[in-house]
Amino acid sequence: MNFLSEQISDQDAAAIERQVRACAHPHMVAFELGTYTGRSAVAMLPCIREMNGHLFCVDWFRGNVGVGDRIGASFRTHNILSVLLQNLKEGGWEDCVTVMVGTTDTVASVVADNTADFIFVDADHRYEMVQRDILNWYPKLKLGGVMCGHDFDRHMRDCNYTRLMEKCHEDCVDGCHYGVIRAVCEFFPDVRLEGRIWYSRKERDKPLEQADPSAFANHAISIREYAVPLLIEEFEDTNIVRWMDDYYGLPKRLGHIDLRETDASKLRGVVCGRSLAEAKDLIRRRLAAERWPEPVGRLLRALLPGTDKQKR
Repeated sequence: MNFLSEQISDQDAAAIERQVRACAHPHMVAFELGTYTGRSAVAMLPCIREMNGHLFCVDWFRGNVGVGDRIGASFRTHNILSVLLQNLKEGGWEDCVTVMVGTTDTVASVVADNTADFIFVDADHRYEMVQRDILNWYPKLKLGGVMCGHDFDRHMRDCNYTRLMEKCHEDCVDGCHYGVIRAVCEFFPDVRLEGRIWYSRKERDKPLEQADPSAFANHAISIREYAVPLLIEEFEDTNIVRWMDDYYGLPKRLGHIDLRETDASKLRGVVCGRSLAEAKDLIRRRLAAERWPEPVGRLLRALLPGTDKQKR
């Protein structure tokens, strides 16, 4: 099968299958919003077939605003609907799948409430679009059913609130899907997470209540106290640590540094980037500057951005 530029990892696929099995029963009905070439659909289908159920794949097959270069280009170089249909045929899944070509809004208008046992949300990742998909499709979910989705990189509590509110209207910024994070957390504050898959079971038969995003603003003040810095990679002479929304390059010669208790901007050689790639570039520049004798090296180091971003 040809999944082109699918972003569903094996770990995510396994998490999706587990969520389908968590709500599985005979003749179950599932919907997928945003199918692309079918990687996530194929993860759901073994269980759905075992239950003699059916999966409805909803997509307009024209791509979305702001998606990554590879996915965006694939819509210009391939007929994505044809690729999906071929994948389903090769996998032998045609008897338990119906592909519905249209926007998620349009299809939602013709699907009855309390129809679905499982809904997977992975269409347009901008905040307004995710918000609309959740609002439109949650009533379609049966009591006890599961709604889940992809690209939930972290909980809203673990984000820089100001940056999230600024960037949530874009598809993806520095590898983070702020629109998905904000929309999901506003509707499901206690959402569960496995890998990059979010999920929530419908336990009460009443309309969704959307939280005021400002309710999360308090976390921007206290987050430094409990957000756990995570070692991402050892690069050159440096440990790259992700903390909140940033990537810090901490020279190993400095020993253990707890970013929650230390003002890293005062430590020589520490750099901070918005992405892993930016952090690596800053580390390379720091190392290059350190190879020069003084005072040239000092001048070059002064030109590095340093860690001022952590104060934004």
